[in-house]
Amino acid sequence: MPNLTLGQAGSIWQQFSSFFFLTAGLFNDLLCVRTSLTMSYIFLVIVGFMGAPRFMNSFQPTGIVSVDTIIWAVLNLFVHANSVYCMLRDERNIELTEDEETLWRMIYRHSGLSKLQFKVKLCPHVEVVNCKAGEELDMAYFYIILDGVIGAEAFNGNTGQKHVFPMCSGQAFPLQHIYACTQSRSIEAMSVDHTFASTWINPVPFTNVKMYRFSAQFLEQLSKNMNAKETWLAFLSTIMASVAIRPYYDDTDMNAFVSDRS
Repeated sequence: MPNLTLGQAGSIWQQFSSFFFLTAGLFNDLLCVRTSLTMSYIFLVIVGFMGAPRFMNSFQPTGIVSVDTIIWAVLNLFVHANSVYCMLRDERNIELTEDEETLWRMIYRHSGLSKLQFKVKLCPHVEVVNCKAGEELDMAYFYIILDGVIGAEAFNGNTGQKHVFPMCSGQAFPLQHIYACTQSRSIEAMSVDHTFASTWINPVPFTNVKMYRFSAQFLEQLSKNMNAKETWLAFLSTIMASVAIRPYYDDTDMNAFVSDRS
């Protein structure tokens, strides 16, 4: 049986690498974990070039370059350092206007969309429009109401029924644009044909209204963007839920509702 001898501790670079591997397991925050792993592999690269000297000779290269250690350390360093960069980029302060901030918060509550994604993917395609009471709206766009009240008369082409209902802050229309996007994505689990395709509305601003609007073409592009898939579906579910609990009014109740909101 060979004699066992206690060797000298590894270099200070190995100690630092092991320390940061340990700290990676002590944090729950993903940014801290990735940062710790990045530091670990930086020190492993140094170990590979130094030839793994002993502790007392930490600053003296052995003349042996460990190629496999360097290769694996560099590959892992690239993966974790890139993740750290992306997370820091996403968490930087994103400047939004007051109206953009309001829309982002509404979408964030429903889908968790980050500010950076909102700024890059949605802001360039959003318009803020102000309409006066009684003004005719361009139904080629999809609207989200920010402030004010819109009265809508809905007509179902299948049943011939008409309903009158108010729409206020946070509600969206017309739903035909959403229906077209669900059809283009072939979302079979969502049976929306009778709800969206056969129902038309005639929206009329009852008060001065401030709204966000998107083009129908942009909505279709967003629905097909795989990077925005979860956000799109969450937003779609929110809109459908608001339709399901939508109240309907007669003329008297509608006037009372508008008076309360004015």
